[in-house]
Amino acid sequence: MDRNHRFCNSTHVRREVYEAHTYIINHFLEELTWDDVADHVGLSKNYLRTLYSEVYRYSLNQTVRGCRMKYAARLLVDTTRSVRDISLESGYQDLAYFCRRFREWSGITPTEFRKKYTDLNSGSQNAYKN
Repeated sequence: MDRNHRFCNSTHVRREVYEAHTYIINHFLEELTWDDVADHVGLSKNYLRTLYSEVYRYSLNQTVRGCRMKYAARLLVDTTRSVRDISLESGYQDLAYFCRRFREWSGITPTEFRKKYTDLNSGSQNAYKN
């Protein structure tokens, strides 16, 4: 086992990486950079990026995108707001790009997703559970 691997598994580093992950989840609607997250947890950007990808197996962009997609999915099912409004609230200015990313994430378009999960449990508060 090499020195970096042992250090990565230390409690102190795991706590900072977890804190970084929590920060990302709590700020996913903002334009986040590794600099922002690294400043928050007190690690260098490059070191945090390496540790984060080792622990979570995702990049910052993948984590943010996943959070935004889950948020959009919740809004699609729990509100009657337009897909355009949900796209904007989820951090996507370009509706076509949002729809493409949503389809990659869920396998169906936002409109199909809304219909599927609204029809599945019509009248239920929690038609879509994530």
